Amino acid sequence: MVGALGGGGGVGRNHPVVRRIVHTWRMLTDESPTRDTLIAVSGGADSCALLLAFAAANRGRPGRGKGRIAAAHILHAHRPDEATLADAAFVGELAAALDVPLEVIDLRARPPGSESNAEARDRRRRYAALARLARRWRMPFVATAHHAGDQLETVLLGLIRGAGPAALGGVAERRALAEGVTLIRPMLGLSRADAERLCRDAGVRWREDATNADPARARAALRHGPAAGLLAMRPGAAERAARSARMLREAGRLIADAAARAFGGGPCWPRSLFREQPEVVAAEALRAALRRALGPGARGAGRIGARWLDSVVTAARGRGTDPRTFVGPRGLRVTITARRVRVDREQRPGK
Repeated sequence: MVGALGGGGGVGRNHPVVRRIVHTWRMLTDESPTRDTLIAVSGGADSCALLLAFAAANRGRPGRGKGRIAAAHILHAHRPDEATLADAAFVGELAAALDVPLEVIDLRARPPGSESNAEARDRRRRYAALARLARRWRMPFVATAHHAGDQLETVLLGLIRGAGPAALGGVAERRALAEGVTLIRPMLGLSRADAERLCRDAGVRWREDATNADPARARAALRHGPAAGLLAMRPGAAERAARSARMLREAGRLIADAAARAFGGGPCWPRSLFREQPEVVAAEALRAALRRALGPGARGAGRIGARWLDSVVTAARGRGTDPRTFVGPRGLRVTITARRVRVDREQRPGK
C-alpha cells in the first residue's frame, strides 16, 4: 500500500490497539442484528486509527459477526478551502487503500443565523448529516473517534462551568443519534498516543487541523494548557478520567431516576418536597421540568446556567414566604410561592 498508508502495509487484527477498539465496537453493537457502521473520518490520527481498526477487523473474514463498514468525511466551513480539500483527498486515498467505501459531505455553506454558538450549531449539522447518510446506506451505527483525552477535556470544561453529575460524565459511549441510528464511540478508553501508535505502525501519515491549536477556542486552550499539564504530571490521567466519567454518568442516571420517582413528570410541586429531597435530586427534577417546558426536540435546557439553577433551588428550599419569579433562558420561568413551585414558559407576543 502506498500514498496515505506510506508503504507501511497496514496493521492486522492482532495489533493491541486494534483489538481494544474492535472489542468495544462489538460490545457496543451486540444487541443489534447487524453491526454495520458508518465511520466519521476527519483525517486526524484518531479517526484514521478508528478506520484502520475497523478495516483490519473486516479484512478477509467473511461472516463471523463482522459488519459492513463505510466512511464519511465532512468538509467544514471553519478552515481555508485549500486545507479542507487536502484533508478530503487524504481521506479518499486512505479509504481507497483500505477498500472502504467513502462519501464526502460538503457542509461549507453555513445557514444564516447567529454566530453566538456556531460551534455547537456546526456539530449538530455534522451529526444530522451523518445520520442521514447512515440511513441511506442502511447502517444502524455511526462511529466517531472521541478518545480518553477528549473525555478529560469535556469533564474539565464541565467542572469550570459548574456542571452536575450527568454533564461531568462527559460523552457517552453510545447514544441515539436519530431514529434507527445509534452513535457509538469505541475509543473512549484509549488515548491519543494509542491512536498515533496505531497510525505509525500502519505507516499512516495523518493530517493535523490547525484549528485544534487555536487558543481562541476553549477546548484547544484547555488541551494545550491545563490538560497538557495534568497529562505531563500524571501519565494515564486521561484514561483514569474516562473511567471516572463512566461512574459519574451512572450516578447521573441514578439521580435522574430518584428525581422522577420523587417529583414525577408534572410542572408543579409542593414546596416542601424541595426541602425533603437532597439538593442534587431537587436540581435534577427542576432541570427535567425545564426541558419539558421547552417542548419535544427543543435544545438548550441542558445548558441552563449553573448559577441561575442554583439560585432557584436555594430559593425553593429556603424558608422565605414572599412569592418570587425566576426568568431563565428562552422564556423559561420558575414561580415560587409559600407552598408551591411551578415551572412554565413565558408566552412571547405573536407566538
